Amino acid sequence: MSTRLKANLWWLRGRDRDVVVDASLGVVALRQAVPQLFERDPLVVLTHAHLDHVGGAYEFRERAAHAAAAETLADGVASSVYGAELCEKLGIVDPGEVVPGLLIRTLPHPDYDPQTYRVPPVALTHELQDGDKIELGGRTLTVLHLPGHTAGCIALLEEHTGVLYSGDIVYDGHLIDDLPESDVSSYRQSLDSWPGCWPAR
Repeated sequence: MSTRLKANLWWLRGRDRDVVVDASLGVVALRQAVPQLFERDPLVVLTHAHLDHVGGAYEFRERAAHAAAAETLADGVASSVYGAELCEKLGIVDPGEVVPGLLIRTLPHPDYDPQTYRVPPVALTHELQDGDKIELGGRTLTVLHLPGHTAGCIALLEEHTGVLYSGDIVYDGHLIDDLPESDVSSYRQSLDSWPGCWPAR
């Protein structure tokens, strides 16, 4: 587990519609922080069902993720911004390092109470499968089902540009493949199946 929670999202604009890849942590409401994000009623595509990727998903009218993540999202993902509590909820018995008490560096406002943080359950409006195409108008994203980190992990490949929106499948730093829901064999197979997507070592 990293020493702090970090969350990214990508806002992709097409001729006909926008897509937001992942929905951040949800500590701050996206509609409040980035209201222009919602001007074209975007589809949010969740790369997998972890709190730092789905926290703001409830704010979107249309929500998509791999079918294998649907149940977890509907039940509500494990969520806390306190290290020990999050480890317990994720089923991590030994994180292998000292886990900080509070997993966020800055509070959004002085009166914010981290104990109130929760990720609301979300129902998907679109269940994705490997090979599905998401059309934005002038841009096409291909869904790649790449399980391992979780069973429902996906990446989105924009073949025209070669850009891969990888979620937590690959990134700089230590790959997290040791969560109770992770599967190392599947992870290895996922990484081997798309060698052209990964940077040379």
